[in-house]
Amino acid sequence: VGIGGWPGLQDVGLEWDSAACDTRRAAGHATVRVDVSCFVLAPLVGRVWGLLMSPPCTKFSTAGNGLGRKFIAVLSGGIRRMMRGEDCRQEMRDLIYPAALASREAANASREEAKRWSRERVEAAALEDTVATVLVLEPARFLYALVCGRADGVGMPLEWAAFEQVPSVLPLWEVYADELRRLGWSVWTGVLNAANYGVPQTRERAVLVASSVRKVAPPEPTHARVSEPDLFGPGRPRWVSMAEALGLDGDEVINTRGVFNDPATTEIYTDRPS
Repeated sequence: VGIGGWPGLQDVGLEWDSAACDTRRAAGHATVRVDVSCFVLAPLVGRVWGLLMSPPCTKFSTAGNGLGRKFIAVLSGGIRRMMRGEDCRQEMRDLIYPAALASREAANASREEAKRWSRERVEAAALEDTVATVLVLEPARFLYALVCGRADGVGMPLEWAAFEQVPSVLPLWEVYADELRRLGWSVWTGVLNAANYGVPQTRERAVLVASSVRKVAPPEPTHARVSEPDLFGPGRPRWVSMAEALGLDGDEVINTRGVFNDPATTEIYTDRPS
């Protein structure tokens, strides 16, 4: 689930990356370092109120190799099957691995001969790509266990769920939305810009918000690109800048991620969000 958490709630995070685990713990969040695909869910049934899921974005992001984007239809079918209790994760991996291997082989062939990877390293990278891609089915495994695996009246029902990913994953969130509605849940999906909610960063993410007990709607933005005073008050304030968040003056220039050989995308004034 990454390094985030929710104030006022007792959260437990499942995370494989050691740096993310250390960051979560330093922020006071209980964290279990584990491969989420191997985590046994039975002990959680009837003991979880809300579910936050954020599968790895690297295989769906435009900055990655796009493996996940090539298999949206296949993964959509996998989600529907998982939401009905059919664990098809290995079948999905078997379907995706040949394309992952071909992509890694092509990338390796384009390298200078002295820098080419061994066959074993190429195959290991293709397997890692495949496993990371199929992790987008894990929310379905959790939902099925927590919603359908709980006997009526036993323990705590799962009341809400929230997922986030890069915008290209929105079609998969819509599949999840259909499945949750089939189970009687209220669901909203869409793309949100973090800067509209007071985060000093213009990060766009596909979001799913769902509840089993109340009607859900998209969260109302708290900030805007420019301040929006109206007849009834100050309205929404402008986006939070990096300077405001970091206690800087606002005339500094910092290096951030972007096209690394293009200063226009890596050198940004701190008087705006990252």
